[in-house]
Amino acid sequence: MLKIDKNEQYALIIVDAEVLEKNISEELEKKVASLFREGYCNFIFDFEKLNDLSTSDLALIKKVGKICANENGILVITTKNPEVIVQLDEAKLEELVIFSTNEEAAEAIYLNELENDFRDEEEEEADEFGQDSVRDYE
Repeated sequence: MLKIDKNEQYALIIVDAEVLEKNISEELEKKVASLFREGYCNFIFDFEKLNDLSTSDLALIKKVGKICANENGILVITTKNPEVIVQLDEAKLEELVIFSTNEEAAEAIYLNELENDFRDEEEEEADEFGQDSVRDYE
């Protein structure tokens, strides 16, 4: 019931079910853990066919979102289902982005990667020119 498509920047996990039954949810958690071990920190969960989320599903999404954020990654959920969107919004998951299509989700991941690269470059420049150069002028 899960299809996984991996590329250099992210893993796309397509949930091919209307409900995340316990076995599917457990499989999703195992797949995500395996992908984290492979070095993935950006995920797209394609929930296009899902009609409902349980509290345990929301807890899993929250957990994955926090781990992604800790690794400078991002979790994006794609769905057009208004009920699922409302459930996600009401759960107030901080580390979550929702889009209608996987293309929009991939673009968000690309932009997040650019932002991370830019931030890394700024930190390197601050380390290189920061405090030592200030002392030289005092």
